[in-house]
Amino acid sequence: MVGDATFPFQAGELMLYGANLPHQFKPNLPNGEHPTEGISAYVLHFPMDFVKNSLQNIPEFDILHHLLDQSPQGLRFLDARCQQKAGKLMRKMLAEEGFDRMLYFIRLLRLLAQQHSYELIASRGYVNSLQAGSERLEKVYQYISKYYDKADMTLEEVAIIANMNRAAFCRYFKKIAHKTFVQFLNEVRIGHACKLLLETNKSIAEVAFSCGYNNTSNFNRQFKLIKRVSPSGYLRGRVV
Repeated sequence: MVGDATFPFQAGELMLYGANLPHQFKPNLPNGEHPTEGISAYVLHFPMDFVKNSLQNIPEFDILHHLLDQSPQGLRFLDARCQQKAGKLMRKMLAEEGFDRMLYFIRLLRLLAQQHSYELIASRGYVNSLQAGSERLEKVYQYISKYYDKADMTLEEVAIIANMNRAAFCRYFKKIAHKTFVQFLNEVRIGHACKLLLETNKSIAEVAFSCGYNNTSNFNRQFKLIKRVSPSGYLRGRVV
């Protein structure tokens, strides 16, 4: 589970996460069974700002900026050869120190930046993957995260949270978040719906009402618009 996305994983997976993007790996075991061992992984943490500031004046590293700018949503690299090369570079980093370790790190970033076979993981509307831009917008995100299931939520009440009138809030939100408030709210709701579909035994109708939709037709329409598949199709494709 990464942000609002849930998908099966296998040995050799290679992913890049931006800061504060929640993620968890759970073995797919029958009910009642528990793993006897943990999941082994190579994990590399590095400060994004340090990398950007260190390389921003070097034209040869321009290719990295696009990679790092997409990291808040998380990237999943799909090419098997890339996965293997990245694994070798990370193992070499473990055996080196100082300057040599940094060289392998830069080679790793270059490898990832050159890839075309990847997918973005979390949706753009996922609240924890967005940069708020201001304290005012952060309050709105927190409110939506807490009350996304409120079916009768109105623009007026959310505008009050931001201490603005409705028209001003709509303009402000779209300028900062690059989408309308309604689009953002639907993305958050559908993200939570995906989790409920996979983690509970609720029916599609029950999930719809649990996520703030008054009827299943609107829920199905919004789900297909955002996930490019119907709720039932999503379940068929994700449950393994």
